[in-house]
Amino acid sequence: MSKRPVVFLDIDDVLCLNTAYTGYDAEAALRPVGGQPTRRSTPPDLWDRLFALRPRTNLRALHEEFNPWYVVSSSWRTSFSRGGMETVFRETGIAFVAEHLHEIWRTADHKFCFNVAGARRNEILEWIARWHDEKSPWIALDDFESGESLVGHSNAVLCEPGVGFATDKLEQARDLLRMSGE
Repeated sequence: MSKRPVVFLDIDDVLCLNTAYTGYDAEAALRPVGGQPTRRSTPPDLWDRLFALRPRTNLRALHEEFNPWYVVSSSWRTSFSRGGMETVFRETGIAFVAEHLHEIWRTADHKFCFNVAGARRNEILEWIARWHDEKSPWIALDDFESGESLVGHSNAVLCEPGVGFATDKLEQARDLLRMSGE
């Protein structure tokens, strides 16, 4: 097990503010037709505008300081394979996430309990119990809506819907990783 920190990464309202494009647009762009991606019908600005600039910039700053592994805890994990998620991260300018996805790159898919109170928290804690060194720092980057079960958890950085991973949330994430890494 690694001593590197782990960032559990939600996508909607953390990186993707769902203003210009959504995960459905990314999924459609990568959906194979005859085994080939349908890039010919992809809007030319999809990848530049799918994830907001400020959240991408802030995630890059966090990465440069802490060099974490990433685990996708977002509902996007159910729509994309690992390769599909890596493509999304590369195409949106955050290839460092694709390059640092943990070997166990996503939390469990508990379809039977999706949107049940505590599901996100339980999925993250289950992953930690199975795959993470308890002495290594970790944080969950999520939002107040899908990450509601994380409210009050000491490792949660909860973003405002429509704002995403803003600078004040970057500072909170840095503080949490510094404190838990001591």
